[in-house]
Amino acid sequence: VALLYAWWEDASNYSSVIRPAFASRLPLPLCLYLPWSMRRRHHSHLARRRLLVPEAAYLLGEEALLALSERLGDRSYFFGDTPTSLDASAFAYLVAVLRCPLPNDRLRQCMQMYPNLVGYCDRVTAAYFGSVEPLLPAAPASASTSASASATRRELESTELPSANPDKPQRTPKQERFKRRSRNAIVAAVGSALIYALANNMLTEEEEFEDYDSDDE
Repeated sequence: VALLYAWWEDASNYSSVIRPAFASRLPLPLCLYLPWSMRRRHHSHLARRRLLVPEAAYLLGEEALLALSERLGDRSYFFGDTPTSLDASAFAYLVAVLRCPLPNDRLRQCMQMYPNLVGYCDRVTAAYFGSVEPLLPAAPASASTSASASATRRELESTELPSANPDKPQRTPKQERFKRRSRNAIVAAVGSALIYALANNMLTEEEEFEDYDSDDE
């Protein structure tokens, strides 16, 4: 729960890390809709558990890290020398806390107070995953590299390339109209699907909030 709050409810963490990380792996229009939809759902989940206050959410996370550190102790895994399903679940959350570079990294700072948990994540990562892909895309190129790339691009754009098929016939006006109508139909279909998804998500969340209010009553 504390990790959900840190990722999805904290505005700074969401806008600078979580949303770009998810959106960079999704095609249009999912990159625009899906992170927003996931954030709304996690907000509803936290609201039902009355964990929209940072102190309440992070306190649970800090208590969980303490309990895991005490349970692990000096062992290689939580139940001895052989990994179990608990190790799979615990590692998934612990490595997310440790590796995700959040601006507000309260959970990460707390976890770094327990060297056995940090060593546990490093050990499991090296044993089963080796080198791992960075969470975020590579940093932008330096100014000199960008200038060189821009100059090269301008040179390529100024060079007239030969046509791949010079004998290809030009489209007739009728064919051009058909192409435009097909493109417009596809755009309209995608837009309608996106609007429907947004509306359906909003209705679902309204029902969840109504259920939450009725439970309080």
